[in-house]
Amino acid sequence: MERHEVEWADGRFTTTRFIPADGDLGVLLSHGAGSDQDHLLNAGIRDRLADRGIPVMSFDYPYKAEGKGRPDRAEVLVSCHRALIDHAMEKMGRVVVAGRSMGGRIGTMVAVDAPVVGAVAYAYPLHPPGRPDRLRVEHLPDIPVPVLMVIGSRDTFVSDDLYDEHVRGLPNVTTKVLEGADHGWKVLKRSGRTQDEVFDEAVEATIEWLERI
Repeated sequence: MERHEVEWADGRFTTTRFIPADGDLGVLLSHGAGSDQDHLLNAGIRDRLADRGIPVMSFDYPYKAEGKGRPDRAEVLVSCHRALIDHAMEKMGRVVVAGRSMGGRIGTMVAVDAPVVGAVAYAYPLHPPGRPDRLRVEHLPDIPVPVLMVIGSRDTFVSDDLYDEHVRGLPNVTTKVLEGADHGWKVLKRSGRTQDEVFDEAVEATIEWLERI
């Protein structure tokens, strides 16, 4: 694994983890609001993609790189994400942006006009828990590239009826539902499945989707 320091704005730096592989289609992976690029929820995806031969690069948003607790404003996250796409393209060629929760939301926002070939949103935060009135869908119809949404059936950030109304029917969206998984992809013991198996299912769906695009 290669580690790089990247200047994404004048005097502001972040770090990346890059696992190279053959091929000119790679994944740039971003993290959720309460985690970083090395958190289980992010590294579990990154390492599995790499094990399947996909070039993958993860990075920290500025607030994590600078040791802060609260996420930056959306415009700062977007600006950093855009700069990392340029860096990722130098290393991997064609790039798909992928991210968990907040990272998936920012990635889809960037995908509206960035030079990427696709976007993957793991556990997309359609709305805050218990706040279906605060939808995060305005930009989704404007994304010109294929999108994969990987959502858990017990995710409190996604109401089924609102997802069906605003997202599922978009012509470029493919949906993968992880049965029994919550927002952190944990499953109930009675399901007979483990969190590792949920991660494997999500990554397998990603590989199949990457092969199609």
